[in-house]
Amino acid sequence: MELDIYFFSRSLAIEVDGVYNHQGEDVQKRDALKDQLCLEQGIKLLRISDVEINKSWLETTTKILNFIS
Repeated sequence: MELDIYFFSRSLAIEVDGVYNHQGEDVQKRDALKDQLCLEQGIKLLRISDVEINKSWLETTTKILNFIS
């Protein structure tokens, strides 16, 4: 399984979902499978979208910092 960002020692992962690359049923199924695999492996996963990042970098950064702390 590939994760965008993975903090091995803390079992935390971050996935950045781009609107362009995250359209369609196949992608939704793949993401759901990744979510399930992370859950089964005890990995806490945060998903953020590129829209969220572009809308407010400060809010997104705060969200990430809260997630990893």
